[in-house]
Amino acid sequence: MNFFRRCGSLLYAQGSTSTSCPAKHRVGCPRPRCATSMRLSRQEFALPAFARGVMVHLTSEEIVVPRLSATVRAHTPAQTVGTTFQRAMRSATASPHGSLAFDLYVASWRMPTDDARLLMLTSAAEAMVVPEKVSGEERIALRRLAAVVRADQTLSPTSKKSLENRIGSLHQESIGSASARLADRLNPRTFLDRTARDFFSYAYDVRSRLVHGDVPPATSEVALVLGALGEFVRELIELELSSLETAHP
Repeated sequence: MNFFRRCGSLLYAQGSTSTSCPAKHRVGCPRPRCATSMRLSRQEFALPAFARGVMVHLTSEEIVVPRLSATVRAHTPAQTVGTTFQRAMRSATASPHGSLAFDLYVASWRMPTDDARLLMLTSAAEAMVVPEKVSGEERIALRRLAAVVRADQTLSPTSKKSLENRIGSLHQESIGSASARLADRLNPRTFLDRTARDFFSYAYDVRSRLVHGDVPPATSEVALVLGALGEFVRELIELELSSLETAHP
């Protein structure tokens, strides 16, 4: 027996440069789990495949086992690292809407009932609803409408003021539109087999029936919505807190 070996973690090797192994593998077999071999001073040495467990070989066999090591030193002083971290903390702050929503989300876990937790979670979602301004063309049209109201001699001063305030509120998108835009950030995720937008609308409807409705939602419906709503709010908070706003240091 001059040279033979077997695939896997069992390795047998001996002698010089002649015959093949019982598995018909030649020296330098390309099989990935086979041992490899190298020629040193006109002699064959086997490099065992690295595998967990016991490696079996002949007592007369010379085994070459390569080992690699490295020493790494950090050359940045600890004071520099600390200063850089402090500067980063001053120059980047989490979204205030996300921070408030996070506080409400955490507080929801301390609520004594499912009904109270549902209300807290919907409040957390509402904290992240930020209406944007409508388009410039819409704002121009609203200003014209306000001028018409002010010029109408048939209206009392109180009515004029009330109408102007209502027209002024139209300079921002509606809460419903802003809520839908917020929920769309979770697309294409679904909750209770609904799109994020439809689920948010459904959850808020359950909340409204719970607070204002003559017939409150069933306990089972509240429990069903609650599980998905917690996940919905948590994922929105993750998006909010990962959107850092640059502040002046």
